[in-house]
Amino acid sequence: MGFADLLIQLGIPYNSQDAVETARSVMKFMQAEARKASARLASERGAFPNFGVSIFAGGAPLRNATVTTIAPTGTISLIAGASSGIEPLFGLSFVRNVLDGARLLEVHPLFAEVAQAEGFGSSELMEAVARGGSLAGLEGIPDGVRRVFVTAHDISPEWHVRIQAAFQEYTDNAVSKTVNFPHTATKEDVAKVYSLAYELGCKGVTIYRDGSRGDQVLQLQREGDEADGGASFAAGGATGGEGGQGRSAGSAMPQAAKTHAGAQAAAEVAAGRREMAAARAAARHPASGHEPVGHSAAPQEAGIWPRPRPEEGETRGITKKFRIGGCGKLFVTVNADDQGICEVFTNTGEEGCPSLSAALSRVISIALRSGVATDAIIDQLKGIRCIGCIIDPDTRVLSCPDAIGKAIEKFQNGHNRFDLNVLAGPRTVMTCPEPGCGGLMVPDSGCYTCTLCGFSKCG
Repeated sequence: MGFADLLIQLGIPYNSQDAVETARSVMKFMQAEARKASARLASERGAFPNFGVSIFAGGAPLRNATVTTIAPTGTISLIAGASSGIEPLFGLSFVRNVLDGARLLEVHPLFAEVAQAEGFGSSELMEAVARGGSLAGLEGIPDGVRRVFVTAHDISPEWHVRIQAAFQEYTDNAVSKTVNFPHTATKEDVAKVYSLAYELGCKGVTIYRDGSRGDQVLQLQREGDEADGGASFAAGGATGGEGGQGRSAGSAMPQAAKTHAGAQAAAEVAAGRREMAAARAAARHPASGHEPVGHSAAPQEAGIWPRPRPEEGETRGITKKFRIGGCGKLFVTVNADDQGICEVFTNTGEEGCPSLSAALSRVISIALRSGVATDAIIDQLKGIRCIGCIIDPDTRVLSCPDAIGKAIEKFQNGHNRFDLNVLAGPRTVMTCPEPGCGGLMVPDSGCYTCTLCGFSKCG
C-alpha cells in the first residue's frame, strides 16, 4: 500500500511509463529480498516439500514456494494513513460511507500541502475540488501539479492494467487491483480491459463501473449530498468542520427547476403511499366489520401494515438447530405460505434469552409480511457478532441474529419448494439452480445431483 503516495512524492504521474517502471523496480526489489530471506530459512529448516519439482528446482533451496502477493489493504491503509494497495487516489476529495450511514468528507493531505506551498490553495478551490473529486476542468492549477495529482477516474483503463501488470511481473501470487470505469462505460470497454490484462500476464483483474451499485464505499459528492465532516483549507493540510455540503459539478438544471421537479416527485410518492395505505385499510376492514385484535376500529390512514397470517391456511417450513455459545441451543423455524416466507419462530434453552429472541422473531415476521425484501432482512441479520459465540470453539454462528439470518437464507436458497411423501408427510426438497431446469436435487455420494440435467453442487 502507499504506491500512489510514493508517486506523488516523487513527482511521477500514475498514468505514465515512468510509473510503470517504478512499479516494476519496487516490486522486483521486494521479491528479491523476500526470496533471500526464504533461502536463509531454507538453510535452517530445509526447502519446501515440492521444491525438487517446482520452477525453482536446480537453484538455491527456498523455504517458501511463494513469497509475494498484493492484497487490497482498503481498511488497513486507513489505519496507516496511506493510499490503498497499488490503487491511484480515488479522489482528492471524496465522501466515505462508514457505519450507520455516516458520511465523512476527506481531502488528501499531500494535495493540501502542495496547494499551500505553491500558493494556489484557497477555500474556493477546495470547495470546487470537493464537488468533482479531481482537478479536471479547474483553472489556476499548475500543469505539473495537475499531471501528478490524477485520480482513479482521470486515468484511462489501459494505464490501470499496465500498472497492475508491472507489479504482477514480480509477484508470485495474484495482485489486487480495481480498474475504475465511469458510469457511461460499455461492455466493449470492459472487454478491452480483460483482453489486455490477459495479454500482459495478469492473474486476475477487477473492474468497477461507478454507480453500478446502489451503495458504494467510496463516492464523490453528488447533488444535495451532505457529509458529517466538512472540508476547509488550513495550514498543515485538510481539517474537518461541520455541515459540509457538496454540489455536483457540471449540473446545468436551474435550481428552481430542480426544486419543482423534487416537489413533484415527492407529491407522486406521497400519493402512492396514500393509495397503498387505503388498500391496506380496506383489507383490514372488510364488510363484516371484523377488526384484528389489538387495533382500534378507526381506519388507519398511514403507515405500512403487514398482511394477516394465514390462520386457516397451511404454512410449510424448516427448523434449524444451532449451538449459541454460552446460551445453549437455538431452534429457528422459518415458515412460508403461498405468497412466500411469512414468519419466523425461535426456541431457546434456559441459558438463553427467550424473550429477546421471541421479540426479534416477531419483528422479522411482521417485516416479511409487510413486503420487506427477504434479502434485505438477511443482510441486516447476518454478521452480527456476540462475544459468547466468538469465544466458543464449538459454535458455528456469530450470534443469535446471525443464526436466524442464516436459517432464513437456507430456506430461501433452494429449500422453499415442497412435495408430499405419503408415509412421512410434507418434506423439504431442493430444486436445481440451473436456469430452465427445475429438476430435483437428490443426495448422491455425499453431494447433491439434479435428477434431470445432472448438475452437481460439488462441481
